[in-house]
Amino acid sequence: MQKISDVEDNVSLQSMNPSESLISSANSLMPVKSNEEFDPMESTIKRLSTAAQKGESALVESLTLELKNLLEDIYNPEQLEEKLALVSDSEGITPAHWAALNNKLATLKIFKKNGFALDIPAGDLNATPILWAARYGLVYVVDYLFENNADINRRDSTNVGLLLASVFSGNVLMVAYVLLMLPNGLESIDAVDDHKRTPLHWAAYQGDHLTVSLLITCGAKLDLKDEKGFTPLHWGIVSASKQVVTQLLDAGCDVHATTEDGKTAWTVASDMNWKLNWTNSLLQCGRSDTGDKKKFWMDERLSKILSFVLPHLTLPLVCGIICAPEMDSFSTQGSIGLWNDVGKYWNNWTKIPLLLFVFGFVYLIFTKILFPPILKQKRSWLRTPFFAGLFCATAFWCVIIWAFETLWETFDFDLSDEYKKYGIFGVIDELVEGETISNFIFFTSSILTYLCFFCTMARDPGYIPNLSAMDPTDLLTIRDSIKSLLERREFNTDRFCVYTLIEKPLRCKYDDVKRMNIAKFDHYCPWAFNDVGVRNHKVFFGFVSALWIAIFSWTKITLNYFDEVELSHSLKNVCTASTKESISFSSKFIDISYFLGFPSLGENLCQGYHGSPFIFTLFVWVCIQLFWVSVLFFVQCYQISKGVTSYEYANAHKIKNTNFGSIPSEELPVNNTEIYNTEQNYSHHSNQQPKIYKMCLLPLICCQRLLKSKPARMLAFDQFLMVSSEFLPQVKDTNRTDIDKFNNGLLQNWSDFLFLRHNDENISLRSLIKLPLNGEGMFNSKRVDWYTLTKLEEEV
Repeated sequence: MQKISDVEDNVSLQSMNPSESLISSANSLMPVKSNEEFDPMESTIKRLSTAAQKGESALVESLTLELKNLLEDIYNPEQLEEKLALVSDSEGITPAHWAALNNKLATLKIFKKNGFALDIPAGDLNATPILWAARYGLVYVVDYLFENNADINRRDSTNVGLLLASVFSGNVLMVAYVLLMLPNGLESIDAVDDHKRTPLHWAAYQGDHLTVSLLITCGAKLDLKDEKGFTPLHWGIVSASKQVVTQLLDAGCDVHATTEDGKTAWTVASDMNWKLNWTNSLLQCGRSDTGDKKKFWMDERLSKILSFVLPHLTLPLVCGIICAPEMDSFSTQGSIGLWNDVGKYWNNWTKIPLLLFVFGFVYLIFTKILFPPILKQKRSWLRTPFFAGLFCATAFWCVIIWAFETLWETFDFDLSDEYKKYGIFGVIDELVEGETISNFIFFTSSILTYLCFFCTMARDPGYIPNLSAMDPTDLLTIRDSIKSLLERREFNTDRFCVYTLIEKPLRCKYDDVKRMNIAKFDHYCPWAFNDVGVRNHKVFFGFVSALWIAIFSWTKITLNYFDEVELSHSLKNVCTASTKESISFSSKFIDISYFLGFPSLGENLCQGYHGSPFIFTLFVWVCIQLFWVSVLFFVQCYQISKGVTSYEYANAHKIKNTNFGSIPSEELPVNNTEIYNTEQNYSHHSNQQPKIYKMCLLPLICCQRLLKSKPARMLAFDQFLMVSSEFLPQVKDTNRTDIDKFNNGLLQNWSDFLFLRHNDENISLRSLIKLPLNGEGMFNSKRVDWYTLTKLEEEV
């Protein structure tokens, strides 16, 4: 087997690195000091080049005038214009090169106004200013030079054109501009250099997954080979970028392609000591170790249905095992001997192995049969219908128990005696003291819970349609969006989606599962198996609110039902004693006092435990659910009151990520806190929590990892933590995203959230129950479209 060095020698890895030529050319552009006699012309040009680098516009204007005067003394008026256009230093570098390299757009405009040429090749690579600006990812400079007739088809001495230079920059927006805005951008997407390597080869080698995704979206060919027979997949493996490799696999590249010397992807991965990651990438993309697509037991639709339905069977089975009485309590002298022998060993402790067996069996069914067709890529269980099915199963059995058991024991169907004795006040007193009202509340809230739950789960959360660069009409829309963003100096990844090619409206988020943007995104809810956005946020809040009320009413009814349970005399004595002393955990399988730290079980809970163990077990399970439902309910209420979403709150406590903006340095405000330095802009993204945020929550530092875990997110603990931090006065994060602009006051925020209406329409019941057809919503009493809203002043 060949070593890594052999692979590098065979395919000339050194030739894949653009940085050396970049550095050598940059060195050649540096002015050289000379000990020769003083030359006013050379001195002026040198000072002009320095001023162009620094973007000192006033000095550039002055030196330009001085240079013109010097040239007028040497050349006649006919020659002056030509010589001025070709002004360069001793190395042949024009001032326009220096201005382009340093992102000085205002300086370039001065040169253009005074007649300097903006498209002269220079340096070791014989590159024009537009090529150098593209290599550094300076979109606004490239756009200005293109608008001023720079040659976009010119290549440098290494046969690198504008698109390849853009790929070298690592700025995905530079690549997007060249592909989507230039007339020949899409036509040159598979242009090759001297080594027959396309932009996709280079992007894969650099590990630039954003550029790889954009090139694939714009129709780049996946299986073209360079002069050594390497495909983009091979170079992705060489770069050790799992994201690049998985993107190419998802796009359908040829896994079995071989190089000129017969190397497969497996061979290259082995040579690069990346075999384990390569295998994991195949598995993540739904392929076997051999690269073929996996065959599943069933299709995705059936897997989702069974994943949702199966918890309806497993939940009562688990509850039944937990609450099953000891079998020897049923044995009598006349029973079969085998039954008695089994009963001797069936007790509360033998239930544990049985429960473990059931959990293990169900786990295998889900992970080996049901989940693989759903989770074709390596994603969490949270992206399956399992938790939605678990909730629905809990709600189903609560309703069944209420309808066939607790309702009949707690609902007073005949109030005539109270009316005869005490009149209408007696009836009211009976309704208040009894559970009649609670039964009505549970009946109503359970219906609303089911309606809102299925509506939240089935309803489109607000997916914004994608645009295709292959469609001429869409391409015109894309170009208009980019042009508008460039004019507003907002062409960055915060406002332009490189995955879907749309101008991102306010408050949206890209979903990598559906590969679409979600308008006014709030969060992903595993209990509803759907994202929550503009089209289903209202029904989701209705679901949480109704569920919270239903749980409270059901537990109240059930506790009252436990009081009505009939027990034997001995068990009644036990429950009476339990109010005075604790029941030993070793003698009972479930002991609430042990878990919650209370000195004893309440008498009604004790009666429920002994008299109706199945309902008691379900009661405990529902009380556990009440905790996270309460957290989610109050967090949602707080965020709606503040006019923000969960996603915005999460980002408010994070350091702002790189957005690949390349605004000319002269146009940046003095107090700008964003990082626009090109080199830093293309570094790895950071989601690190601010230090001050951690210091203020010092008591929770020990469980930071727990709070960021998937179970914590599933139970809304992470949102609770973020909301709690708002009440700490010492939390002042200067990097916090500005979310106060969406806050119009408590009453206005609730009005905008609940009532969808036209601008001239009053609040009504119809506007309360009305749901958006597309992206309609309210902001500060004005109807807006969250699919297209880019400024808060805009209205539909």
